[in-house]
Amino acid sequence: MEAGDHFPYFELPNGDSVYSLLKGPHFYLLSTQIKDDWDLPDFIKQKKIEHLPTDIFEASEKIFILVRPDNYISYIGTDPQELRSFLSSNLFKISDT
Repeated sequence: MEAGDHFPYFELPNGDSVYSLLKGPHFYLLSTQIKDDWDLPDFIKQKKIEHLPTDIFEASEKIFILVRPDNYISYIGTDPQELRSFLSSNLFKISDT
């Protein structure tokens, strides 16, 4: 998976489709780790996913995936600082509070 790919379908551990998390005209930051200290704008919703399928996502233990409203991947990576930089340079400025 890489930026520009369509976010793949898979089932969550409870049997629901992952697309059940992606509702509304928002960007979704999906991660195995939620960054509560980031002051994200309202158009980005954070969702924690406990387990990502390793056959789809190589780095499933620590990964950040920014999904656009059209369900395409805008960003995918494992480094929170790299994600911060991406968000700041492409979408908005993250406050350091």
